[in-house]
Amino acid sequence: MSKKRGLIKCAWLTAIMMMCALFYGVVPVAAKAPAGTYEMRGSVYPDYGSVTTKDGNFIISVKLSNGITPRLEADDYGLYIDYSTEDEEVEIELEFRPTGTWDFIFMEAIIGEFSENEIPGNNQFSDIYLAGYVGDVKVCQTSPYSSIDQYEEIYGIDYSDCIGKKMDRFVIHFIAQPNQEVMNLNFESPLFR
Repeated sequence: MSKKRGLIKCAWLTAIMMMCALFYGVVPVAAKAPAGTYEMRGSVYPDYGSVTTKDGNFIISVKLSNGITPRLEADDYGLYIDYSTEDEEVEIELEFRPTGTWDFIFMEAIIGEFSENEIPGNNQFSDIYLAGYVGDVKVCQTSPYSSIDQYEEIYGIDYSDCIGKKMDRFVIHFIAQPNQEVMNLNFESPLFR
């Protein structure tokens, strides 16, 4: 009797293990982005409108209010938009999202300016903020920040509204004033947990 009972238990356990293997093999599970800092310095091959990072983990795209599709590039100072405004201000959105079905816990980002001689000149940006999303729902947004008539290597953006928030993408929004070198605004790195 106990030998038969042992065989029945073994058959049940085998059936349960097979069902679990079938279930986990068929049902996709959302992955989580690896924690840490993602360096944007030299991270992309230049292209117009949208790029995938060299490690294949993220897609970065840009949209301008005037409909122009600029080139995205990355150098030793970070990711930047190779574009210059003319006689009007241009609203710009830079979207950062994983290539898979990842989500991540946002911790901070480093956004700032580049200037060869640290003179403000063509670094006139306003309404700079970061907004995080899950699907189409905005889960956080930093307070708008402006950098007019000054050079700031790292903006003093307060990320407290977004720190610790789960998101599947975020957007960096800013307005470039007329006659500005947009490439002087750099996105250096986001940090995830």
